[in-house]
Amino acid sequence: MKVVLKLQNWSGCPPNMHDISGNAHFINKCDNGIVIHRNRDPESGPIDLVQVCVRKVRNKVAGTIGEAYLAYNRVTGEFFDAAGDMKLKKPSS
Repeated sequence: MKVVLKLQNWSGCPPNMHDISGNAHFINKCDNGIVIHRNRDPESGPIDLVQVCVRKVRNKVAGTIGEAYLAYNRVTGEFFDAAGDMKLKKPSS
């Protein structure tokens, strides 16, 4: 399924499920909603930090809603669990 993000009012933060094409229709179709977000602004935090956001879990046995942070090692080409203090800064409104 192709996902199109509405970029009119994008502030750089990870999108939620309503930002994805189809709005509520998309949310109702999927069993699990996972967003992978990479920071592209050096002023907002490290640019090699990747945020994995689990936005929807229909079957609670499969997991829970939450976030994880991964860092990318350019030498080995691997992702590893990032420390809790490496989270992205919240964009100012």
